[in-house]
Amino acid sequence: MKKNLPVCNLSVKAGLGNRIKGLFSFIRQYQPKEMILIWPKTLVKKSFLELFCFDYPVKIYEKDIPNYNIPEQSWRFYVSESDNISKNFSKIPLDFNDPVFDLEYNRTPKRMVKVYSQYFQKLKPNANIQKIINSVILPKNTVALHVRNHSDWKDGGRNTNLKEFTKCMDKYSKDTFFFLSAHDKDISDYFKKKYKIIEVPNKNYSSIEYAIADLYLLSKCKEAIYSCGSTFSEISWWIGGCKAKAHVIGSYDDWVEVNKRIKFFRIEKTENRTRFYFFGKKILSIKRPTKK
Repeated sequence: MKKNLPVCNLSVKAGLGNRIKGLFSFIRQYQPKEMILIWPKTLVKKSFLELFCFDYPVKIYEKDIPNYNIPEQSWRFYVSESDNISKNFSKIPLDFNDPVFDLEYNRTPKRMVKVYSQYFQKLKPNANIQKIINSVILPKNTVALHVRNHSDWKDGGRNTNLKEFTKCMDKYSKDTFFFLSAHDKDISDYFKKKYKIIEVPNKNYSSIEYAIADLYLLSKCKEAIYSCGSTFSEISWWIGGCKAKAHVIGSYDDWVEVNKRIKFFRIEKTENRTRFYFFGKKILSIKRPTKK
C-alpha cells in the first residue's frame, strides 16, 4: 500500500445508507485509483468488502478503527460547481447551506442521476446475500414498502405512525403485493393483518446481510413507499436505476424540531477507554493506550 493515500473517513454513527452515499461522494470528488476506507464496525457490524463486491476501478484498503484526526465524510452527495445545482433546489426543510439534491427521488436532476448511477451499478451484494435475494420471487404487481420505524428513530422523534403508510397502501388495488423491509416482526405482523406482504423467508431482523437483501429486493419494484428521511430507502431507489415512482411517508417537521433539542451522538472518555453513544445507546468502546 502506498503512503499518503486519500482517506474516506465514515462516521461511527452512520448507517448503511449514509456510508454508501459518503463513499461514492468521496470517489466522485477525488477520483482516486487507490484509497483508504475507514468503515467503523458500529451500526454496521461487517466491513464493506465483506458485504459487497464493488467492480469499480479503485483499490480500497479498509480499516475499522475510527480516526478523529480526519474530517468525517458527509452523508450528502457531493455536488460540484459545474453541476449547476441551485441552493434553493432542495424542498426538504433541513439545515442545508450548500446546493443539495439528497432524498429528492423523482425530482433528482438527470445529470446527477447519470453521475452517481455509475457507482450504484457497480455495487453488488456478496454471494451469500445474493442467495437470500434469489429466494424471493416478486410478482409484477409488487410495491416496495420500507418502514424505518425503530427504537433509534423513536428516541429522535422520527418514527411515523403506521396508519400514514396504510393510507398510501389503501390507494392500490386489493390484489397488490407489498415487499416489506422493516426492522422488527411487530411491524410485519401489523401489515400482514390486512395486506399481501412479502418478506425474505426466515428473516433475521437484526442481520445486516438480510437488510442488504431487503435493499436489493426493494430496488426491483416499479413503485415504492419510502420512509421520510431514510437514506436506506434512498439508496434502494438508486440501486433500482432511479426509476421507481416514489411515495415518501412522514414529515421532516417533527424530527427537525427534535433535532434542535436532542444531542443524538456523544463521546465519553475515561482514563482507559473511549465510548461512543448514539441516542443514549453505546455503539462502540475502544481501549485507550496507557501513558508510559
